[in-house]
Amino acid sequence: MISKTLGLFVMLCFVGSLLQSSTENNAKSMGVPSASSDVVHVELNLEASADHMRLGEKPITLRVELRNQGPEVFYASRNLDSILNSPGYVVIEVTNAAKQTTLLYSLESSFRQRGAEHEWWFGILPQHYYGTFIVLDSSMQDSLRTPGAYELIAKYVSQGGTIPAAPDLGIASHTAWKGEIKSNSIRIAVLPSQRSRQK
Repeated sequence: MISKTLGLFVMLCFVGSLLQSSTENNAKSMGVPSASSDVVHVELNLEASADHMRLGEKPITLRVELRNQGPEVFYASRNLDSILNSPGYVVIEVTNAAKQTTLLYSLESSFRQRGAEHEWWFGILPQHYYGTFIVLDSSMQDSLRTPGAYELIAKYVSQGGTIPAAPDLGIASHTAWKGEIKSNSIRIAVLPSQRSRQK
């Protein structure tokens, strides 16, 4: 059973070329679309700024990237906030040593329409990536308040659908892929605070 908890801070999104990426030759196993989804050549990569953090101290920043390895443009949600009723979103699954999994999602509880519908999506060119930074703070997330080892997996979920044309901008109607992509797994450790160690 997967429980849900608030507490993700999703920062500004970023875009870049895989051909110029310093992590292009990374040997890590990448995430792939779920078997029930249409096949797409898009991977989800998850990295952390550190492999541990102390309770109540400096948080960890996660870097989540959708990498388009295919020959066609892949349309992803422009806003990758973990808002579960948005057209597309990223969530983080946290599993503790007891194999209990918690789903972390955004502090913002519902999707609010911003701009025209075609502006909700971002076209990732072939051999390019699109991603975001997510801040994990043990003081804000109940599932990370107990010292121990944790496994983290990112998941991108797209509701899919037809994206309307915008003739004035020369944008034709196109289809957004529907399905989910899971990333590689990473491990972090949550350590006791310095204050508790001094007692």
